Amino acid sequence: MLRWTRLRSPFRRRRPSDSGAHPHSSGDVPRAELADELREALELLDAGHDREAVQQLRRLARTGHQTARFLLGACYFHQGDLTAAEPLLRGVADEGLADAMYLLGAICRGLHDDEDAARRWFRAGSARGDASCMFEVGTCAAVDGDLSTAKFWWGRAAAAGSTDAMVNLGGLLLDEDPEGARLWWSRAAGEGHPAAIQNLDANFGDGKG
Repeated sequence: MLRWTRLRSPFRRRRPSDSGAHPHSSGDVPRAELADELREALELLDAGHDREAVQQLRRLARTGHQTARFLLGACYFHQGDLTAAEPLLRGVADEGLADAMYLLGAICRGLHDDEDAARRWFRAGSARGDASCMFEVGTCAAVDGDLSTAKFWWGRAAAAGSTDAMVNLGGLLLDEDPEGARLWWSRAAGEGHPAAIQNLDANFGDGKG
């Protein structure tokens, strides 16, 4: 039996250079000082000191710093406080940050039970090349029975590095292109994706790819 993936873990601890965010600040705080404070907040997150990191991010967010606002919203999201996360994420999503669009889509789906709004945010993030949003657009298409569209978006998401998309794309390819399926599952298995490892073992007898 094939293993599929639905909605990936919605929170990634990402460096500002990975998120595509461009820092914006207001007031007279020097940019170098803001950069040092953001670096300290990221180090606190990496060390698991979320409470201290949130306090630092709050101070930075009050200056208008885009990356700080995104990370603060993502922290609230991760902690389950979607009400606090939503306005912060909406603000940076309106500025074009695709990572925030993904999280807003998840909030629309999970907090407001608004699937139409969730899909709008996922499509907006996909247009900006976000792999997680592209995975979700493909998954929505699959749920709707449009496997051709699902294959397209999972293919784009997989090429952008989404291991969940690699798993689902391999499932679609298995009958028509088993070597293609094995290739994508092997790539996802190399990243430690459990469903990819199980699919390789079940279909090719080699969980190591």
